[in-house]
Amino acid sequence: MRELEQCVRNVLIRGEYRPPTARHGRPEEDLAASLRAGQLSADQLLARYCALVYAETQSYQETARRLGIDRRTVKSKVAQYKTDGR
Repeated sequence: MRELEQCVRNVLIRGEYRPPTARHGRPEEDLAASLRAGQLSADQLLARYCALVYAETQSYQETARRLGIDRRTVKSKVAQYKTDGR
């Protein structure tokens, strides 16, 4: 929702919208770096990994199948990552 508001503001004020650029490397590299640094709890690791796979599949069902966990768990972890991680 916040991104949409920013988009509308930019269009109204500047007449254009430029999406924000990533500040970090690829998501898998960020995850690996966080793991190496010991910065993630088990819950955070699961949330980030679910979000990473979901970003590739765009399907809770397919993500759940690939990870061998329940679809509802995937959905809640992706939502958790969106609110906590971004």
